[in-house]
Amino acid sequence: MSESRNTRSQLYWNTLLRIPAQVINFVISILVARLLMPRDFGIMGITMMIIGYTNLFTNFGFVEAIIQKNIHDKKILNSIFTFNLTISCLLAGGFYLIAGLIADFFNTPEAMMVIRVMSIVFIITAFPIVPNAILRRDMKFKAVAIFDLIQAILMSIITLLLAYKGFEYWALVYGQIIPLAVTSVLLCIKVRYLPSLYYNNNLMKKV
Repeated sequence: MSESRNTRSQLYWNTLLRIPAQVINFVISILVARLLMPRDFGIMGITMMIIGYTNLFTNFGFVEAIIQKNIHDKKILNSIFTFNLTISCLLAGGFYLIAGLIADFFNTPEAMMVIRVMSIVFIITAFPIVPNAILRRDMKFKAVAIFDLIQAILMSIITLLLAYKGFEYWALVYGQIIPLAVTSVLLCIKVRYLPSLYYNNNLMKKV
């Protein structure tokens, strides 16, 4: 019965808070489209195609492991964080170095600096993985939905303001990075998790 209620709670909050977020994003995206040039979206599109899709593979299933194995041991949680952060730093460094080659391939010189700046996304996303998993582990779906809403609204507002101020494609870049950084900090504060550089290979084998 309890599991059934938790499932209904998850669906309720996900649905309740996703709808206004989608409406706000839709309206603001129309305004942003009027302020920016198609080339601005093209430059960001190249970057997200490369970095965005690559970043999907940096989780390694650890979120699911924390939830399913009900992991509370801070040494294990910090080992997961350290592993993810290490891989993320390597990816960020790699894309920083090959940004020029990618820009040349697409014949878009502006993309080089955008890719280099956006490569920090790899590092930032290493921080909310554990606190996000902790919230899901503890079935605090309302908090998860609220943080998703905060990030979506911040992304839309920051992008719109910077586009209005003439930041061109950088409005899209900072509109991604700033909300992600802010919500990462808020997530860590919410679950009272302070990321620490610690790694124990034996503990990771259990995960």
